[in-house]
Parts: sequence; structure tokens; C-alpha cells
Amino acid sequence: MHDCGQGEEAMSVKGGVVAKKVSRTFRRLHYYCEVAKWKWQQTLRRERLQLKREEIQYKEKLTKQQLQVQVMELRARLGKALDEAGQSPAQAKKYLALLKQKEERERGIE
Repeated sequence: MHDCGQGEEAMSVKGGVVAKKVSRTFRRLHYYCEVAKWKWQQTLRRERLQLKREEIQYKEKLTKQQLQVQVMELRARLGKALDEAGQSPAQAKKYLALLKQKEERERGIE
């Protein structure tokens, strides 16, 4: 005396419960996947920003070194020109002091 109708109804209820659990599990996995993706994107963003900072620092350092070389070359040329013109070392020091003041003013502007 087994009624097949009750068995099918029980199966559909049980199937609905399983489907809800699967759906919930899928949503949870999707959420964790999105969180992991977001964290990965944030890590990449931080790394890109760090690389950009390093690039800027490198360029600033290179520019400062280039300016120092140019100043040294200019001082050497100035010393040579003053020597060839027969100017005294005191006069050369005066010109170099003026050059240094100008350099410091330009640095203050930047």
C-alpha cells in the first residue's frame, strides 16, 4: 500500500532543499571569488603606485645629478675663462659665489 504521489512530493521537497543549498553555496563561492579578485586588484594597484614613486624618485635623482654635473662643468669653464682673462683668484671666487647664490635661488623656486 505504497502511494507513489507522496514519494514524488517528498522528492520534490528534498530536491528544492538541495537546490537552495547549491544556490547558497554558489553565491558564497561567487562572493569569495569577488573578494579575492578585489584584493588582487588592490595589491596590483599598490604595486603600480610603488613603481611609479620609485620611477619619480629615480628621475629626480638623475635630474639632480645632471644639474650637479652641469654646475661643476660651468665652474670649471668659468675658472678657466677667468684664468685666461688674467683675473685674480679673488675675482674668480667672487664669480663662483654669485653662481652659487643663483643656484640656491633656483633651487628655492623649484
